[in-house]
Amino acid sequence: YMGNINKFIAMGQGPQVPQKKSYRFYYKGMEQQLVIYEGTSAEEIKSSLKEVLGIAATKTVQYLDENGIPIVISSSLPTDIQIHVQVKEDIEKEMTAKIIGKKQVWHWMPPECYDKSPSSSHFLKDNDLTVYQPDNQTIAGSRANISFKTGEHYWVLLFNPLQCCCYGGIINPTGSVHDRLATDEFWNLFTIEGYNPHGKFPGDKIEAGFYVNMEKKVYAVTDNTTKRVLFRSNFTSAEVVPAVDFKHVVAVTITETDGPIPSWINSPVYT
Repeated sequence: YMGNINKFIAMGQGPQVPQKKSYRFYYKGMEQQLVIYEGTSAEEIKSSLKEVLGIAATKTVQYLDENGIPIVISSSLPTDIQIHVQVKEDIEKEMTAKIIGKKQVWHWMPPECYDKSPSSSHFLKDNDLTVYQPDNQTIAGSRANISFKTGEHYWVLLFNPLQCCCYGGIINPTGSVHDRLATDEFWNLFTIEGYNPHGKFPGDKIEAGFYVNMEKKVYAVTDNTTKRVLFRSNFTSAEVVPAVDFKHVVAVTITETDGPIPSWINSPVYT
């Protein structure tokens, strides 16, 4: 009988030990390795991961790859990818806390594409103060429901996270959200400050300030956190509208509209 068993195993038909894989998960700046045996159900993986990361079992969790694209968790995933964990409730609370108590003068209009047709990939939330794309699909954006013809104006936008192909600035009232009147490399300006929006996910959250002087026809972009002017230029348009457009999984929230003009806005451009 034992001989028959030995013959059975020798022929490669004996019990198979499940293959184990080691995955890297990233949550709130922390890296956590987790060993998963092939064949483990997705629900078991998610439950174990929440326990290891200290996430309540009732929380809704989103899994993204290094490019910010949502992925489906399973034991058949390749081991050479970075898996980023985000708790949706935490993101919503953070965004809501950021805008509570702020004086809001204007908001985003419905997202639009290059040809001004409605976008099917970008959406509004937070009483139209946030425009976002939940999946990495297309480039689209929103314009403000206000325009400036006279005076000085300063507004602040929270980019969460900042990624490449992410732009903010001013447009002509009749132009597309992509027809920016100034720098086309908005996201690249923040590499000066040590951020890395290209090739990194999740990218850094940044607060960008925007300034226009309609009499002097001056436009500037600032790092509102470090209080540095990153870009300054002139424009000729008699009327301008705040606008943003972006690709990737990004949310842009209006945190200050027509706020006080910073005392440092006329300082030299930081290089």
